[in-house]
Amino acid sequence: MYFLANQVDWSFFDGHVKKHYKEDSGRPTLSIRLVVSLLISKHVRNLSDENIVEQWAEKAYYQYFNGD
Repeated sequence: MYFLANQVDWSFFDGHVKKHYKEDSGRPTLSIRLVVSLLISKHVRNLSDENIVEQWAEKAYYQYFNGD
């Protein structure tokens, strides 16, 4: 995941997903990079929603991948 973090064009996702975000209503949104990186990590590692959240909390390379 560390190497992949520098190869993904995060601005591509920002440009295509930003139009679906409403920053001024409801609950504060998560960053686009966090959401996309968790979906990519989940797919690459074939993990469930619960497992990807656990892995993200425990492993620094997942956190690096999403920009934290």
